[in-house]
Amino acid sequence: MTAEKIHRSAAVAKEVIDSLLGQIAREHYSGPTDRRYHAHRRGLIHAICWPASWFQERSIHLSDARYKAIIQKQLREIHQHGNRSQTQAYFPKYLLTCLQNHFLHRGESIYEQYRHVRYTIEILLQKLPDLQQSKTNEEMIDVLSQAHRITRPVRKNKPSKDCTQLKFDFEV
Repeated sequence: MTAEKIHRSAAVAKEVIDSLLGQIAREHYSGPTDRRYHAHRRGLIHAICWPASWFQERSIHLSDARYKAIIQKQLREIHQHGNRSQTQAYFPKYLLTCLQNHFLHRGESIYEQYRHVRYTIEILLQKLPDLQQSKTNEEMIDVLSQAHRITRPVRKNKPSKDCTQLKFDFEV
């Protein structure tokens, strides 16, 4: 697909994902050529995009810089205080758990911060010079949220019990 056919919001979302993946590859793997990194890449994208779903459910639209800052702050916390044995096992799951716990414990204050009148006025002032750019930022959250849903782990169905076997449940 050519660059002009990609919607601007999708390009911004790709830029956010690529930037965060590059940072994760440098800090938690031995670089972007690490085989484990490539095996974990889909799970990493799923984890990185999870907050977008949280924001979308609450109708909160962030700029790409703010969104990246939230994820980067959590990556710094993991780097400083994370459990090394768990991060080595399967980092995408650990990252997703840390992000979900962060929003579970601080979600109310995050919601209040980004829904507060001052933040809304700040966003409006930023939107005035370039309305199309701010529309792109709102759509970027939607694109990241969709990426989260797309990269959801696929669970294989467990084989069902033999349905041909008759059951006789009698109450006496």
